[in-house]
Amino acid sequence: MRNGTTVPEVLLARKLTGFGAGNRNGYGGHIETKETPEETTIREIKEECRVEISENDLKLLGRILIYRGPRESVDLYVFTCSNSDSDFSDSDEMADPQWFSEDQLPISEMNEGDELWIHHVLKGIRFGTCVLYKATDGSMVFVSPTLRV
Repeated sequence: MRNGTTVPEVLLARKLTGFGAGNRNGYGGHIETKETPEETTIREIKEECRVEISENDLKLLGRILIYRGPRESVDLYVFTCSNSDSDFSDSDEMADPQWFSEDQLPISEMNEGDELWIHHVLKGIRFGTCVLYKATDGSMVFVSPTLRV
């Protein structure tokens, strides 16, 4: 979320590798052994956009369980970050970072299903949901109702 704007905005960049490559996405990645979700977020933001943040900058807003076929799952933690005045750089994983307000979200450029929960982020509403994708082609087959927590 960006500070000092009249409407909430979210920073999305073009994902260059892995699941959803080519789509606009927030920053983040896989939790390493003995790492907390907060430590992962701090590390991934430094790796993906060359910005240093601290745990005090983060606020946990949501959790998404993603299943990609019967053998692959991702437990995704969604944070907002109060340190948004930095210059964000491209990396080999993410490029072209841009700020978007709710009425400017590039839904057609995002992962299928993101439109069902990203509005909660922009409104500061805590949430949880589950998304199931087909293993064969990555298309979404199910999203649980988004729950406020």
